[in-house]
Amino acid sequence: MLILFWLGLLALLTLGFDSWQQHLFNPNASPQSARVGNVVEVALKGNRQGHYLVSGAINGRPVTFLIDTGATYVAIPDELQQELGLTPGRAQRVVTANGTATAYETKLNSVSIGDIKVQEVRAALVPNMPGRQVLLGMSVLKEIEFVHRADTLTLRQYQ
Repeated sequence: MLILFWLGLLALLTLGFDSWQQHLFNPNASPQSARVGNVVEVALKGNRQGHYLVSGAINGRPVTFLIDTGATYVAIPDELQQELGLTPGRAQRVVTANGTATAYETKLNSVSIGDIKVQEVRAALVPNMPGRQVLLGMSVLKEIEFVHRADTLTLRQYQ
């Protein structure tokens, strides 16, 4: 019985540590929306590296976004293409932080973070883009207001 107790305690500690690590990586796993009149607002906290990651959705399917004001479009790793049901369009050359690459145009029906939702968004499928994070670029950010103060990035959509 004592062995089962220690095994159970070890399992709980492992789960707790994993949850804590995920929170440090993405402190915005469950973004909360606030409505004031015709404004929807979502406040994001930076992670330990100072990046703003947030859970959201593309076409209703869950993804993790990395806010990137230097990205022209929403940039999606190629490995998410099938999961999100996206069709690659015309090939284009893009300049990234890692150099020049080929990306494929695509159109997203919707991108959402909390209650903020942007329709008909231009995006790019990027082969060889590492990881599963989607770069949330200016094709979405130009449709909303964003303000950075201290360690908080506030997104606002006027409806």
